[in-house]
Amino acid sequence: MMNIVKMNVEHQAPFHFGDAEGHLSETFSSSQLFSAIVNNINLLYGEEKVREFITFAEKDEWILSSLLYGLDLHPKGEDQTVKTIYFVPRPKIDFRFTQDGFMSHKEMKKVEYVSVALFKRLSEAWDPHLEVSILNREDVLIFSKKFAVLKEEALELDIAHHEWQSLSFMSTQVRPGVAVNRLNGKSDHYFSQEELIFRYQDTRNYLIKPFLYFYLEGPTPSYVTAAIHFMADEGIGGKRSFGRGFLKSIEIFESPVVFLKEGSLIMTLSDYFPKKEEIGALYSYELAKKNGYVHSNHGTTLRKKSILVVKEGSLLRNKVKGQILDIRPEIFPHHPVYFYGTPLLIGFGGMPS
Repeated sequence: MMNIVKMNVEHQAPFHFGDAEGHLSETFSSSQLFSAIVNNINLLYGEEKVREFITFAEKDEWILSSLLYGLDLHPKGEDQTVKTIYFVPRPKIDFRFTQDGFMSHKEMKKVEYVSVALFKRLSEAWDPHLEVSILNREDVLIFSKKFAVLKEEALELDIAHHEWQSLSFMSTQVRPGVAVNRLNGKSDHYFSQEELIFRYQDTRNYLIKPFLYFYLEGPTPSYVTAAIHFMADEGIGGKRSFGRGFLKSIEIFESPVVFLKEGSLIMTLSDYFPKKEEIGALYSYELAKKNGYVHSNHGTTLRKKSILVVKEGSLLRNKVKGQILDIRPEIFPHHPVYFYGTPLLIGFGGMPS
């Protein structure tokens, strides 16, 4: 069973998701989500429950994806949602177009997130001999440069083409700040903070609300559910002391999205750290560096061990398990620091021949 954890956000909600170099990232990975859940379990129930959760997660019966994006469309002046669009990472494959059209190959290469409907079309269009997905250019609608949907699902809505093109529900903002000396209260130096801003968007007929979500596969214990709901109060990401990362509400429900479990290829919706015997399963993939700092009640801030992981949207030849690693520094004896490298997998390319 697959569930969705939907994180509703306010208009103009700011978030800071950091990468390995400390820069702003648009991705809050499955490993970061896992850490947030572990921290909340520790706050709510203590270290013994954390150890129980790690043992539970290592059984591979419960898996989570990275944080993804979605849109709720509301008719103007009404509360109900008439359509929800869920996005997943664009599969890391090549593609071809059947004819010339207004959209260039370069535009499609810049797309980072595709609607579930477009993902399924890419999967159906996969040619294992040419190793490409073959699309009709006119079947794809790109907006905000990074997002794409099937033209036919856009036509279900009374939204003009120019309105789609003007949508910009996620942007980067830089805020100036001043560091204050704790000893004398004087300003030390100026600095800037980057953040993601999520904005509601208006068209002639709709109010469009972006949201964040992730998939959960397998049964979820009640204490884990409580830790997930606690994210609404604790927030996610960095700079929370500056008011970043807070959520309007959290909902957990059975996923209306159904993916193939098998395929000629397999795609990961999570960070993935392979076991040694799984390296040969990698097909078309991107790697990302992961490190950061240990944040502990023991008051020590040390850099974690650096690792390379397989990114969301990467394709594999067959199903894999991945692993949960302890990446604490050698000089940090207090407790393990876990990296969640177990992938949530979906089928791609139809059934294997």
